[in-house]
Amino acid sequence: MSDMRTRILVVEKDGSVAEEIRSYLVSKGHQVEILDPDSLRNEIDSSDSYEAVLFAEDSCSLSVPELRRILDLDQKSTFLVLLGVDPEIDRVVDAMLEGAHAYLTKPVSGYRLQGVLEKGLENKGILQEIMQMATQVQESNRRLQKNKRTLIREKRQLERRTQQLRFLHELSLAINGSLDRQQIVKQVFVKLQDELQVNWCRAHLSSGENGESPWQYAVGVPEETDERVTFSLGAGGKPMGTMEVALPAQISGEDRQLFDTIALQVALALQNATHHAEVKRLADRDALTRLKNRRSFERQLQREFEIHRRYREDLSLIFWDLDHFKDINDLYGHQTGDEVLRQVGHLMQEAFRNCDYVARWGGDEFAVILPRTTKEQALNSAERLRLRLQQEKLNSGHDLKLSGSFGIADTKSLSSGSQDELIAMADQALYQAKKAGRNRIELFQEYKHHQCQPVPLAGPICPEIAL
Repeated sequence: MSDMRTRILVVEKDGSVAEEIRSYLVSKGHQVEILDPDSLRNEIDSSDSYEAVLFAEDSCSLSVPELRRILDLDQKSTFLVLLGVDPEIDRVVDAMLEGAHAYLTKPVSGYRLQGVLEKGLENKGILQEIMQMATQVQESNRRLQKNKRTLIREKRQLERRTQQLRFLHELSLAINGSLDRQQIVKQVFVKLQDELQVNWCRAHLSSGENGESPWQYAVGVPEETDERVTFSLGAGGKPMGTMEVALPAQISGEDRQLFDTIALQVALALQNATHHAEVKRLADRDALTRLKNRRSFERQLQREFEIHRRYREDLSLIFWDLDHFKDINDLYGHQTGDEVLRQVGHLMQEAFRNCDYVARWGGDEFAVILPRTTKEQALNSAERLRLRLQQEKLNSGHDLKLSGSFGIADTKSLSSGSQDELIAMADQALYQAKKAGRNRIELFQEYKHHQCQPVPLAGPICPEIAL
């Protein structure tokens, strides 16, 4: 939605609040108009069309039906958001029954407002179905007044529709507030268990067009006599997977319709969570080597440091870089240099344990966090990689001989107890390795040079270090 100029009307008596909302929405690329509620009847043209209307119901005496009539919203697919001060849930339900699509509590944060607008404009299908249900509720109420013989039946339908509307609203709040797929499925199960006595729920997502792996998660325990019902999950006209539930009784046609709406809500929530996880994964990776980048490395080091402080576990850090890498770029070009970095990144992923955190620090410099490891133990892993670099024949089109200089430090050498000091010590050890002639390893301990001894390469390149 951020790439489209959406036309939005803000109806707010408080000029400073209206201007704050307008400034934020304009910064997001929207076209915004502001109207004072008192002049709404005189200045608005019912032929004007807006994609969204933000109406501060506490700023004037207009009701939602009156606002919809003045703006002729019944004939338009306009997304109506009410702004109010700490309403009760019954007021929220009443507002949606009267024709509102969302309700936000003042003061409204820009992030929350943008999120509601995005989801509202993207999920018109859900909103239209909810509004159809609300219309059915109103129609049922009118029929109750006309025909007393059907009063009890229509009242029950009204209560059921209201209950469903309340349930959909609560479910939407619960699952749209999370970007964790497992948490979303858990919330769905809790709500369905209370509303429809569901004993078990499972969501399955097939592999995505961007290469995402298939995923599934189940909650609850099905009974042998339960009936299992499967619903399709899809968003934007594209199938995503399925949602399966187990119930103690056969579902009715009305409940099946409700499940279809629930499945659409769940699909959109899982799609948002999947996209968020993919964006986060890409943001934590170096685009060239596919190793972790410096930003994610620093976050991980902070987490590992907290574990070290709490449990006094050993923690080591390796800094290393390629010797004379600039000469490769100068002699063979940056494309060859990039290919060397890519293949070195692959070697590093093979050379360290799963629990080690391997990252590209910048340029031709790399860093590795080794939890529960002393610098003497980290020396074994560094030596294996150093020897592997010398032995590896790179697929670069040139006869290149690679070597690396390594600096290692651990938390036992700390004086101030900060992660910045650990980084500085590993960096100083790396400097000593380069100063002493390169293609070697230095431990941070009075800069005593380690005479590299061959380490047997039999078996896996990176077995677990024996403590």
